[in-house]
Amino acid sequence: MTPQQIVLRAATTEDASFIVEMARHACVIEDRPLPHPDDDEVLEMLPPDGVAPIIAADHTGTPVGAVWTYYGNPPLHCDAAGTPLPELCIAVAPGYRGAGIGAVLLDALFTTLARDHNAM
Repeated sequence: MTPQQIVLRAATTEDASFIVEMARHACVIEDRPLPHPDDDEVLEMLPPDGVAPIIAADHTGTPVGAVWTYYGNPPLHCDAAGTPLPELCIAVAPGYRGAGIGAVLLDALFTTLARDHNAM
């Protein structure tokens, strides 16, 4: 699969379980055991209300990756005024990694964020 074959779209309610699965993958180093879906680290990474993850899908519409922002508690980083900056959650499903899907997701996220944020 090439980046040109990826379709990007906003997540819908039907993507909820896929988003949890991607948060589980984002919590660990590749090839390590995944945390339980109810693990505190997974729950903290889930997108907050009002944040629609960007989903990467293959040519059949199957989701293969996702990216979104969230705010950790405590915040990982703040701007000069002390305002918490959004953190990044990104994951690509095993079997689809190394094909540039993550880069496509990051480009889409940064384009979206540039409207509202000057730092991340």
